[in-house]
Amino acid sequence: MTEEQLVKLPKWAREEFRTIRLERDAAVKKLNKYVDDQTVSAFEIRDLVSTGEQQGPSMKIQYIQTHRVHVQCGLMELDVSENSYAQHRGGCSGNPFGLVQFGSGL
Repeated sequence: MTEEQLVKLPKWAREEFRTIRLERDAAVKKLNKYVDDQTVSAFEIRDLVSTGEQQGPSMKIQYIQTHRVHVQCGLMELDVSENSYAQHRGGCSGNPFGLVQFGSGL
């Protein structure tokens, strides 16, 4: 909403709009502090989040403090361990991401 549009609203609506904007800005600030204060790890989740900081979504990364991750999507399952990732980072030979299992429904 532009300032010209905001000025045309009743006083109570302008105050409510400003309150919501301040609350959103405070929430975004806390989110960014959380993201910035994380300890980097081998595993992360990247997500596009619409926070209002910019036009369109912004990338947020959440690090997972673990040495192994299990991902399941439908019938496909994938286990990734930090050791298998580190051993195969330079190139793929064999299965660089641990065990891939398919459900019995195939």
